[in-house]
Amino acid sequence: MTSTELTKSLKRSHQPMSSVAAAAIHAALTRDCPDDPARRPSGRGYRASRCEACRAALPFCFCAELRPIACETRVLVVMHALERHRPTNTGRFAAALLRDARLVIRGARGEGLRPLPIDFSALDEHPEGVLLLHPGPGAALLDERYLKPSGPLTLVVPDGTWTQTRHMLRREPRLRALQRVALPPGAPSRYTLRRRVHEDGVCTLEAIGRALAVLESPSLEAELERVLSLVLSATERARGQSRGDSE
Repeated sequence: MTSTELTKSLKRSHQPMSSVAAAAIHAALTRDCPDDPARRPSGRGYRASRCEACRAALPFCFCAELRPIACETRVLVVMHALERHRPTNTGRFAAALLRDARLVIRGARGEGLRPLPIDFSALDEHPEGVLLLHPGPGAALLDERYLKPSGPLTLVVPDGTWTQTRHMLRREPRLRALQRVALPPGAPSRYTLRRRVHEDGVCTLEAIGRALAVLESPSLEAELERVLSLVLSATERARGQSRGDSE
């Protein structure tokens, strides 16, 4: 994404949003990944009172800056259960903001710790157009030479650490059987909220944006990068305040 695209996207962020759209975004962010302070990871950075939707520390809530994003490609985020309570997770924003996107939890448990099955019904509607965004054997590179399938597309995105997503694919035959696509080398990740395992690794929100730039439009990447900027800014400001209070 160029600086010009990011500037245009930032300007669009100041356009008014209806209360209905704002309520829908809030509902999406809180429904599938409800904030549960008791189940957040331990550590000083997770103890602050947080917005239940954007998960930023309350003084730095950025919900008012979030906008629904029109998108023809359906995105299915398959989130590892341990990610649902982490404020640093970014995949949940793509699922909440992109039109017709969905989020399902892998590893969720119900009453009596009974494992809950994943709803993969979205994969059955147009199976010839379902793509799994994850590197691996046989993965097609999403570059300028990529020929996308005709008809409606569904992009399935595992969301978790590298270890979690690899285990997820090994244990879920429906995911393992999908046609894989992978991102080509690109600009370094801007995500700094966790230690990077691979030098060329990107966070889930960046990965979805880069994939949609090829499958549909660079403007989608620009808008998701704008959302990432909000996440990074709010977190860094909260951490700066925390450091200042402790000095």
